[in-house]
Amino acid sequence: FFSSQQFALAQYTEVFMQGFAGFAKSFFPLFLLGQFLLIEGLRHERWRVAFLALLLIINLASFPKQLYESSPNLTQKELNFNRLLAKTTLPKNSLNVVLLNNTHLSRVGYEYRFLLKKAGYSPLDEYSYKESKYLLVVDETGVARVNDSVSWEFEEFGQLRLERRHKVGQTVYYLYFKQTLPKPIAK
Repeated sequence: FFSSQQFALAQYTEVFMQGFAGFAKSFFPLFLLGQFLLIEGLRHERWRVAFLALLLIINLASFPKQLYESSPNLTQKELNFNRLLAKTTLPKNSLNVVLLNNTHLSRVGYEYRFLLKKAGYSPLDEYSYKESKYLLVVDETGVARVNDSVSWEFEEFGQLRLERRHKVGQTVYYLYFKQTLPKPIAK
């Protein structure tokens, strides 16, 4: 069996490879540039073609495919959102939006901001969570736990207090208002 040093080395190698795969996907264009410069530096080496083939296989395996997946259908989102607006009214001012879905790229919910503006609302921009009095949380997964969600947007908004919850299809809409602490009485 393995000694403790061999086991530690195996664990370190696994962590390094996971970190390298994450680096390659996050900084893919820089990774390609580095490979190109490396190949150019080895221009006169005989094994350059074999090295180039190895890099090609690594590039294909680490290509960030999730960035090029098909985008969701805005028409269905708009239909569900219009059903929500038919059921309830939202505050016209001091409203901000957070989107919970299966991707980390769209936490600020630009598509819902667009739909709010189209319906005559004035949502605050994505940098004004601290100034917002209301927070519309759109859960497209239908199973997210808002109270367990940790993000900059929730931290900036402050203490959440649920005002309303509506489910339309698979999407759950939560309307929170900012719970402020009472000011201490001056003596």
